[in-house]
Amino acid sequence: MIEIDQVYKDLFNEYGGKSLKLTFFKEEYHALYPSETLYPSVDLYPSEMSADAVDFSIEDDQIVTDSLAITESLCSDEDLSFGSCEAAQFEITVTGLTQSISGREFMATESFGGYNMVLGLFKVESTPKQEDKNTRKIIAYDRMQRFDVDVSGWYNALSFPMTLKAFRKSLCSFVGVREENAVLVNDEIQVEKTINPTALKGREVLHQICQINGVFGNINKNGELRYIALPEKEDISARITIYQNAESEEYTVPDIDTVQIRQEEGDIGGTSTGDGQNVYIIEGNMLVYGKTTSEMIGIANNIKNVVNGLEYQPATISTNGSPWIEIGDRISLETTDGIVNTLVMKRTFTGIQGAMDSYESTGSQELSRPFSIESELIQIKGLSAILKRSVEEISNELTNLEEGTNSKFTQMANQISLEVTRATGQEAELRSAINVVSDKIELKVSQGDVSNQLSVETGGISIKGNRFSWSSTYSSMTADGKLTASSGSFTGDVVANSFKTNDGSITLANGKLKITGAEIDGTANTSSIGASTIYTNHLEVGGNAVFNSGADFSGAINCQNIDANRISCVSVYSSMAGETWSDRRLKHDIRDVHEKLAVEVIKGLRPVAYALNVNDAESLGFIAQEVKKMCADLGTEMPLYTKNGKYYSIPYINYIPVIVKALQFILRKVEVDHG
Repeated sequence: MIEIDQVYKDLFNEYGGKSLKLTFFKEEYHALYPSETLYPSVDLYPSEMSADAVDFSIEDDQIVTDSLAITESLCSDEDLSFGSCEAAQFEITVTGLTQSISGREFMATESFGGYNMVLGLFKVESTPKQEDKNTRKIIAYDRMQRFDVDVSGWYNALSFPMTLKAFRKSLCSFVGVREENAVLVNDEIQVEKTINPTALKGREVLHQICQINGVFGNINKNGELRYIALPEKEDISARITIYQNAESEEYTVPDIDTVQIRQEEGDIGGTSTGDGQNVYIIEGNMLVYGKTTSEMIGIANNIKNVVNGLEYQPATISTNGSPWIEIGDRISLETTDGIVNTLVMKRTFTGIQGAMDSYESTGSQELSRPFSIESELIQIKGLSAILKRSVEEISNELTNLEEGTNSKFTQMANQISLEVTRATGQEAELRSAINVVSDKIELKVSQGDVSNQLSVETGGISIKGNRFSWSSTYSSMTADGKLTASSGSFTGDVVANSFKTNDGSITLANGKLKITGAEIDGTANTSSIGASTIYTNHLEVGGNAVFNSGADFSGAINCQNIDANRISCVSVYSSMAGETWSDRRLKHDIRDVHEKLAVEVIKGLRPVAYALNVNDAESLGFIAQEVKKMCADLGTEMPLYTKNGKYYSIPYINYIPVIVKALQFILRKVEVDHG
């Protein structure tokens, strides 16, 4: 209630010569804030203004008698809806209006007994013509409409985090509305950026601020934003004994004893401490998204302290006009049936000379009114826990919109499912899900278009994926396809591009190995290798040993044909019985062996006896490295040694011509010496 002395209230009620005045100021004074509500008539204008600031005015001679109506509402809902921010409406009918006043702001004052009382500052919305064409109705609203602008640019430019107090002050500064000095219960909570709006209405943001503090937003008579905290039952602003009409409900709207903050229906959220029956629900408030449960409980407790103790009787009262009474005031009505304790939730002030007030309050016996956020606030991010229960389904969903994660458990009569998803920034959505039905269990993990799936069905088990691996005590397989097993048994065909063993052995149940087009590299020891054809780049045979690129074989090689680029052997047994191809037609560049060189070769050779490393077999011959050195010393390139791979060998058959040539030289010399 506006604080003015009782003497002025009595003067207003008793004085019959009241007058109304609408003062329009020049454009540069659009930010007018009167410093007082009641002025002596000589001090009508605020200290920051003078009569020179007035553009024009509309006074009694233009105003249709008692056509004034000022309607104010705390909230239009049936039950209390904390956070509501409704604009007051001003209506009056005038004549002879020649100026264009659409969009212009004016100050309405009522004069009585040498005083002027400010009824409010309003902005003209429309001026519809009445039946006589010379008469117009002025429809105007207070400065709450300044919040009906897009504030998304302001919001996105803020430096978060910040206190709620700093947040609300910044909003009011942006829309051009000054606040009354006020301390709100949750002023010190930290406000984070919880939405990324492309459009956001300022009044909705103000609603969120007021709601989370358990107050209402309202523009006072001086054009300032005030925060209305409803008074408790004992805090009576005015007592009404004289009235024209009064109606009241027999019941009392119960006290709010519990406050729950949640994001949507079914969300656990945070609930104020203590046991309560009448729960007030705050749902979808963007200022608490991302808050932990303990933080929301603290916020809920603060709100509970504001909204607790507000029981009242719904009533409708018509009585004498009292412009100092405001919406949100608690009044008592004294009737013959008793006292009605109620709240001014809606107020209509009408008339000028015979001013009347109509007060209205509504409410149900049981409070149940969740609040849903406006459509522009759907881009929220934060934490939520949502429980849903029905005959058909039970579900639990947890969401962290800031991290882009969500998990959901759903149970129905014929199915149970569990799903976890994550999507952050530009990454492809990660999703894992388990689905259980009566005849099948499915497990699926996917990222974008890539998915891996395990299905266990009554008919079998199937695995689908781009990589598959396992690890156990006796077997394993890596993601790149390497299979390891301590032992195994296979039936059917084993198909592979290559086959390797660690110890170099392959054991077959029937003792036979058949390989078509195979390549043997390394060392293999066996008594025999039976094959129709052996293809090799190099094969060395010594005694009973076979050397192929360092591989060792013992026993005999029995085959019908050996096809190779070169075969070097200590001895070769064939159907040709030791014969060697020597047809002239197979030879070219034929020349004599020099007899003296042949003698030097024979003299330089060192015959030795030796045993083979492979099988200790005794043999006779030369050392290839010694033959190589001898040839170098003699400066000859006769093919007396060769090297194939890493081993030297001696072509003993090439020594026969050398021996023969040296023997011929010795025989001739003997014949000469013995004449």
